[in-house]
Amino acid sequence: MNFRVIVLWGMMFGALFAQPGLSAPAPIGQQNFFHFHWQAGGWSLIDPQGQRFFIKGVHGIRYIGDNLAGGKASPYHKAVEEQFHSDQGAWARQAVTRIKQWGFNTIGASSDVGLNSRGLPYVILLKLSEGTYVQGGEIPDVFSQSWRDTVSRNISRITPQTIIDKNLIGYFTDNEFNWWGVYKGKVNLLQLYLHLPKAAPGYSKAMEYIVQNHLDAAHISDEDADGFREIVAREYFSYTYKQLKLRDPNHLVLGCRFRTNDVLTPVLRGMRGNVDAVSWNRYGYPIPQGTGTRIREITNLPLIISEFSFAATDSGLGFNVSKAVAGIMVITQHQRSLQLKAYLAEMKQEPNLVGYIWYKYSDNPVQGAWTASGENYNWGLVDNMNKPYSALTQSFKNLNGLYH
Repeated sequence: MNFRVIVLWGMMFGALFAQPGLSAPAPIGQQNFFHFHWQAGGWSLIDPQGQRFFIKGVHGIRYIGDNLAGGKASPYHKAVEEQFHSDQGAWARQAVTRIKQWGFNTIGASSDVGLNSRGLPYVILLKLSEGTYVQGGEIPDVFSQSWRDTVSRNISRITPQTIIDKNLIGYFTDNEFNWWGVYKGKVNLLQLYLHLPKAAPGYSKAMEYIVQNHLDAAHISDEDADGFREIVAREYFSYTYKQLKLRDPNHLVLGCRFRTNDVLTPVLRGMRGNVDAVSWNRYGYPIPQGTGTRIREITNLPLIISEFSFAATDSGLGFNVSKAVAGIMVITQHQRSLQLKAYLAEMKQEPNLVGYIWYKYSDNPVQGAWTASGENYNWGLVDNMNKPYSALTQSFKNLNGLYH
């Protein structure tokens, strides 16, 4: 779609709200902090000075890189320790200077906290539910008091300085819940809750849903589970939103970041009115047809691509083909830059897009990161010796200026 078509489409869409009896959506957020404003048929992020701001961020800018299993130092950490003679401040100055030169303007999630005071806007991933996931699935029992207590405790740790920081854009509440259920075992979310101990509040809620909808607990289809997904989503998003706004009314609540293929319609329904934006870790290319439209039609909220990336095999790093998503893996660094151009061109067609965040600053270690997946992939803007991938960074430098 060319620029002229995009503009015409935006004008037509914007005209919808100019009709008698209809009005544009109200602004979202506090006017003297980062907030969203409806402009020309789509959402825009507005900075505290009243200027339009498009997020172009980098995730995981970390001095230690990704530690190895057992907490062992990563090759990246060892390299920058030697290069900067253990001066983390000098490393931070270089990292911030680099990303600005490459056209980025935002410190992404899971970055070193010290970078947040270096003049760039930033986002925070709170991981409010960490440690509360139900057995077998990366999602909590949102009806349990222990989950609520954990969320409240984590929110209480937000500092007074953070609450008044005008460089903070907002908070991601959690990351990549299994909203569908457990794909490997083909256990949908309703079935997952039915596997909870019978004393668990989530089990009681699931049984209540079974009875009310006259379902057979032994034979539950994915469609049967959709209504329950919406109930779980509404409980999760409403509680986290209210608690966050009580603690920090100044900053945007950016929701739980969706996994690539888990942007489910019932979850979108459940989050309406309980988040300030939809955040989507969108890997792969091309974009699944209709997903952006569903997000707009169901929520009409601003959209953030909270993670995206491409990896190349010429880096010498591995890639687990069984976990691959179409469009992530290429052969050369030049192909990475071509994938980037195609991806951003398609995402630019989303009228509610307010930003994107590249995953991530440095590569995984060749030995595998400390995480359960043990990733050893070429996600980085720089390699494990802190050397930039010039084709990719030059491409970002050329492209980032087109998105504002």
